[in-house]
Amino acid sequence: MKTAIIAILCLGATAARDLDGDGVEDAAADGDCCAAFYGANLADCNGATTLADAQGCCASGWLLRYNIGSDGVEDQTQIDCISFVAEADCTDNWFGAGINCPHFIPTAPPSPTGGLTRDLDGDGYEDAAPAGECCTNGGYGNSFADNEYGCGTTLAEVQAGGCCPAGFLVRYSLQPGGEDQTRWDCVSFVDKAGCTAMGPPYQWTADVAGLGCPHTAAAAEALGSDSALGSGPLLATAILAAAAL
Repeated sequence: MKTAIIAILCLGATAARDLDGDGVEDAAADGDCCAAFYGANLADCNGATTLADAQGCCASGWLLRYNIGSDGVEDQTQIDCISFVAEADCTDNWFGAGINCPHFIPTAPPSPTGGLTRDLDGDGYEDAAPAGECCTNGGYGNSFADNEYGCGTTLAEVQAGGCCPAGFLVRYSLQPGGEDQTRWDCVSFVDKAGCTAMGPPYQWTADVAGLGCPHTAAAAEALGSDSALGSGPLLATAILAAAAL
């Protein structure tokens, strides 16, 4: 029987943690960063109204995101342009020694509506992703045995190592035919607009050569072991297929 193993891997230098997407392992301690600007008004970037509009205001190799305050709350009227290099390699303003620069939102916000009917990723919001689609930070089908990116060899280690941020679900990988406990996924079931707004390295799986993302083990089992979650050329990711008789 042929079994397809699907994995998304960020290209470039292998990094244990690369939240700023520069291809180099993050060196800044939690709460520290190098900032070209922090908490700037979104509209001050050439009248931008979305994060995508503001991309030109933040140089390549830096992370452009909505501002995350020292309290961990995101403000979508402000933006940060930051890098997680070491202090010695910072060529701009260093935020450290008591100036807090959260690397990601530390806790999920409470649900705005109260009772939820479906919240598989545990972010406190109703799941919005269509069946078979999701948002990933690049962690899909990564191998525990290979300890890819130095994230760990168990789900707990992956979570503790910061490889799957708050608001995302770290799980055993859901592959065609069911759950694969030798691999892990990091996924969120926000809608596509919410995924896109996060910027790199977050990706909408349906945009990655049609890569699928089963929401449950039952959905993965229904695909059948001879199914493929995705195929075709990729720009920022690679799909690895392993076949076994």
